[in-house]
Amino acid sequence: MVTLFKGATKERTRDSSVPQKQQDIPRDKEGRPLLLSPAHCKQVKHYASSYGVSDVTSWVERNCSFAKMFLPTATCEEINTLVASCYRNKFI
Repeated sequence: MVTLFKGATKERTRDSSVPQKQQDIPRDKEGRPLLLSPAHCKQVKHYASSYGVSDVTSWVERNCSFAKMFLPTATCEEINTLVASCYRNKFI
């Protein structure tokens, strides 16, 4: 089971005291940030290379039902966002 990165879990309003990066973090319907931790991104990279998957983002989009085995409460869109966070934050 994969847990979400717990970096910035408090809900904040958009103002100048909050860095732009934190304001733009996508969140699920419960307000949790849709970010994977660096350790979980490394796991994604490991499994992808083990199974010969070179384009993880596209693979996850095409195989959402399989990915949901690891994130059963997440929607396909949330899973896509979580995987994309690994690349956006340069964790893989």
